[in-house]
Amino acid sequence: MSEDTTEPLVGPSILWKDLRVLLPDTEEELKLDLSEKVDRSVATLLRQALGLFYEGRWQKCLQASEAVLDYSWEKLNTGPWRDVDKEWRRVYSFGCLLKTLCLCQAPQKATAVAEALRVCDMGLLMGAAILGDILLKVATVLQTHLLPRKQPACGPHQDQPATKKAKHDASSTPDVVLDREVPRLRCPPLQHFKKHFLVPGRPVILEGVADHWPCMKKWRQRMSGTLLNTSCSTRSQS
Repeated sequence: MSEDTTEPLVGPSILWKDLRVLLPDTEEELKLDLSEKVDRSVATLLRQALGLFYEGRWQKCLQASEAVLDYSWEKLNTGPWRDVDKEWRRVYSFGCLLKTLCLCQAPQKATAVAEALRVCDMGLLMGAAILGDILLKVATVLQTHLLPRKQPACGPHQDQPATKKAKHDASSTPDVVLDREVPRLRCPPLQHFKKHFLVPGRPVILEGVADHWPCMKKWRQRMSGTLLNTSCSTRSQS
């Protein structure tokens, strides 16, 4: 029996209530506060999407939010990641937030909410914190309400003969895949990382992507000082 992924969610109105309470009651209370670094046309489109959301025009809001994501995604993938302005990451997060919420409207299916959670995760990964880390709160709500997939029913006599034989065959050994080493990449392009690792869910060790962070420089300086003090202490004792 194949897995059923179209099961409707339990209490969809409860899900929407839990999501809606995370946002301000009115559009006027939601402050974008975008700087001039964001193109005026994109900022206008984002405000239009917010207006459509608060008007309850979910399909139009979904289309507008996807357009915002298209524009901001291009900005995120232009040049090295360290040069991506935080304002464009915030725009991307707003687009992910609106799309996530629109996807949680009718039809209330587990597949739709699973897609909403994926969009929310992309916002957490590629965007910047907005509205008090609202994307993290939305992801928590979606994970709570998302029903697990149905598992095939198992009875006491449903094992096939081949399965029974395998269980009692002491000489049977599992197949071993030797190529299990996690690859290492140093500062890969975002598009390459998304296509080959993020989307297929493959593990990868990223090197050098945080070298430009101020905290990394302070950490190296502190570690260098600690090693120097340790070396001097060892010499004095000897």
